[in-house]
Amino acid sequence: MRLEQGTFVAKVRGNPLVNCPHCQQAIGDEHHRIWCTACGNNLPREVLEQIPGLRAELQRLDQEAAARAAAAASEVPDSEGRNAKFLGRALGWVTVVGAVVCVVGSGFDPFWMLLALGGTLNGLFFGYLLSKVGSILLHLERQQAAAAPAAPAGEG
Repeated sequence: MRLEQGTFVAKVRGNPLVNCPHCQQAIGDEHHRIWCTACGNNLPREVLEQIPGLRAELQRLDQEAAARAAAAASEVPDSEGRNAKFLGRALGWVTVVGAVVCVVGSGFDPFWMLLALGGTLNGLFFGYLLSKVGSILLHLERQQAAAAPAAPAGEG
């Protein structure tokens, strides 16, 4: 069957429930696509919720979107907290290695040993402090991500 504008009228599956908001084609209760078979446009969520066969699919898609959002909220990919924590640990290790090189390279001279010990303690302290600040920032970022409202699921 043809309309005046040259579009095809699709066969209605089952009893007509709603009409496509784009082309006004009747959509039946046995419709199994998320788009209109007459015009090809995606059907809005309000229309999809009225079709019994698609309600389970909508719930599954909502659960998948919620699971993806929860996974994204639990992981902060590039965060200041993670970077600070890493830098604090790296500073501690570099300080210890530097002190060992300084002591061995000086031939165990007491002056250089004392200087290396002071530098090592200083580096370890600030490395530990930076690592703890990073842990706190990372915890705050995760709390903020968890408290943020979930983005609405898009049409699909």
